[in-house]
Amino acid sequence: LIDGTMHGQVLQDFLKSLADLPEDERDELMKKIIEKTATLDDPEIKRQLLEEILKNPENLSASALQELVKNVGELPPDLQKKLYQELLNKKDDLSPSVLEEIIRNSANVPQEVLMELLKSVDKLAPSTLAELAKHLNVLPDEVRSKLFSEMMMS
Repeated sequence: LIDGTMHGQVLQDFLKSLADLPEDERDELMKKIIEKTATLDDPEIKRQLLEEILKNPENLSASALQELVKNVGELPPDLQKKLYQELLNKKDDLSPSVLEEIIRNSANVPQEVLMELLKSVDKLAPSTLAELAKHLNVLPDEVRSKLFSEMMMS
C-alpha cells in the first residue's frame, strides 16, 4: 500500500498528528515508536523514522530521549551526532533518568559528550550519582579522572 517514497510523508503526518494528543499519551507513543524502530530489519526505514523523530528534538520528552539513548547503538553515526548535540543543548534540563541511561550506555557515548554532561558532579541527582558509581569502572580513564577531581573540589 505504501511505497518507499510515500513512507516518509506518512510518517511526517503521523508524527504531526501526535501533537494533538495529551502529553503523557504522546510521550508513551513516542517511546514505543523509538523502541520498535530500533528492532526493524530494514536500515532505510529505521533511518527515516529516526530522522523524522530527530527533526524536532525540542518536542522529545525525557522518556523519548531516554529511549533514544538506550538505542543509540542502532543509530547511524550522523544521527548519533545529532542526538548527542541535542543532549548537550539540553544538558541543564535533562532528567536524572536520561543522564542515568547515558551512563549505562557510556560505551556508545563519545568521551567529550560524557565529560560535558557529567561536568558538574555536585549538581547530579542522588540516583544519577548512584548509577555513576555502578558504572565508574567502565568509564574512560579521562572521564573518571575528571570526575574524581570534581568530587575532591566539591
